[in-house]
Amino acid sequence: MRDNAKQIFFLLVLLAGFTVFMVQMPARLFWPYLVSNYLIAIGVYFWEYRKERMVEKPGLRQYLFPKEMWLHQSTFNDSILALVNFGLILTLFNIGIFSTRFYKSAAHSLSAYWPSAATAEPASVTIIVLFTVASLAAGEFFYYWYHRMMHTVPALWEFHKVHHSAKVMTPIAVYRLHPVDFWLTASIRSFGVALLDVVFLHYYSGPANVWLLCQVNGFIFLANLLGGVLHHSHIWLSFGPWVERFIISPAQHQIHHSENNAHYNKNYGAVLSIWDWVFGSVYLTKADNENITLGLGDPKEEDSYRTAIGLLASPFVKISRMARSLKKPADEAPKA
Repeated sequence: MRDNAKQIFFLLVLLAGFTVFMVQMPARLFWPYLVSNYLIAIGVYFWEYRKERMVEKPGLRQYLFPKEMWLHQSTFNDSILALVNFGLILTLFNIGIFSTRFYKSAAHSLSAYWPSAATAEPASVTIIVLFTVASLAAGEFFYYWYHRMMHTVPALWEFHKVHHSAKVMTPIAVYRLHPVDFWLTASIRSFGVALLDVVFLHYYSGPANVWLLCQVNGFIFLANLLGGVLHHSHIWLSFGPWVERFIISPAQHQIHHSENNAHYNKNYGAVLSIWDWVFGSVYLTKADNENITLGLGDPKEEDSYRTAIGLLASPFVKISRMARSLKKPADEAPKA
């Protein structure tokens, strides 16, 4: 009876986490993305079933929504963090320097040093489409280097560990982010895209514009529609080596979460893999599932992230310890 009550509670929290983002048009869990991606997942199921790639051949429901993943403590924690971050979006992240609009405005203010050219002209449809692609590439460039820093700078890694501590992945794991990580990601991407606006406004008159679908960069919309939700899932979907040099597949992002040392520091991109390819961190996948396991690779390390409170508090505790350990030896030497 107690187990049933716990499962019902888990499902209610999970449902709440999904619901608040399903109706948000820019969100990765926007309901059309979920519908489209699970239709793709059904296609993957029948493809693997027909090709006899499955060992146990689960039913379709079990394949799409395995109970051991959807009722896992890790998934429950994902839902809690999703709700926490959603609450911050409505409150703190709308105030002053905590708002992504602050960094967008800061980038736009640089146009004062590079005003519109005398020959500036209205943008054509072709220019708007090209600007949309460039806007995506610029946001991805800034995201790529920020993400890479989160893996290499110790203090930043403590915050990003929260995301990588997931032991299973369902789509809501995309919001398994420490609020500091969540805020930095959004702010840095916003700043990078806004810098491109400054370039656009120099050469073309009128407001910088992108091709939009449902208030989202059109190419990001299509990428989310065609597999973006499955990045955080157990559904192995490889795009093959040619496409994966340009676009991150669900399989590539799952590799990024792998505990295997061979997969460390690979596939930093969110939508595009071109910067991984250019800067030597791309990992190309194949149709065959690599059967990866998820996590930090150290059970003792993962103990700190088994509860929602631990996920929120541990980075601050560990950074505090790191700061204390950086004291000069002379400060700790006994007095003569």
